[in-house]
Amino acid sequence: MKLKLLLLIASLYLIPLGITAQSAPLGKGMLWEISGNGLKKKSYLLGTIHMIPAEDYYFPKHYVRALKSSKRIVMEIDITNFLAQFEVLTMMKMKGMELKDLYDDSTYKKMVKTCKDSFDIDLEKYKDTKPIFVQQQLATGGILISDSKSYEVEIMKMGFEMDKTFGGLETAKEQMMILDSIPLAEQANMLYESIYNGKKDNSELLKLVKFYKEQNLDSLNAIFEKGEYGLANHEQSLLGNRNRKWIPMIERFIKAESTFIAVGAGHLAGEQGVINLLRKAGYTLKPILK
Repeated sequence: MKLKLLLLIASLYLIPLGITAQSAPLGKGMLWEISGNGLKKKSYLLGTIHMIPAEDYYFPKHYVRALKSSKRIVMEIDITNFLAQFEVLTMMKMKGMELKDLYDDSTYKKMVKTCKDSFDIDLEKYKDTKPIFVQQQLATGGILISDSKSYEVEIMKMGFEMDKTFGGLETAKEQMMILDSIPLAEQANMLYESIYNGKKDNSELLKLVKFYKEQNLDSLNAIFEKGEYGLANHEQSLLGNRNRKWIPMIERFIKAESTFIAVGAGHLAGEQGVINLLRKAGYTLKPILK
């Protein structure tokens, strides 16, 4: 069982969501120092892209320094919990139905052909997989070939080498339950739209990678604010509600010891972003650029 199974859920948030509530521009910076509000030691917040082409992988020295100076590594889910992979794999599957049951026969046949011709993906291999996960395979397949890297996996490897302890802000099951709240019919429509807008989707993802490497958080957030990928109606459950739920957990971690927190970059900016919410809670956050 590959570790990337556990990351498939989190990688969904590569897809821009449409964040309607905006806050003041944050400027550049994917790594943020957390201090103040009685903290004895500084902690760090890093925005990640969950999966990225290996040639674009970017983990500069100031990221490494922050990681080394922290005692604990906390990510969206604790990916060192390997047993969770089996539960994730099970929850990705539909019960008692297949993808073809969500479309009329003619539409499904056209989708199978388009997936093969445009993405070199055999849709039939995913016949019992929930549409939202098939959509993610299409959305990343154009740029995330086999030679790709996961920030979470790389951070985990470094953490093991540095003898760090690990933690998570939520469980894989909790993430899956959030995605399960999106009706299958809506997921099916989102998958259909992705199949016939694949080139546009890949173009946006390439921009996302570019802005990430430039540490341009505002430009990255502008992509998220477009809301052209069918998930804008679920922004609160996918981002806002989760961010607010994370704050008390983040506080417990950073009050206990210096912590390196790594979450998807889409969670950082905006009125309901983690940076703004931590500032409202009384903490000082400033970007570390080098």
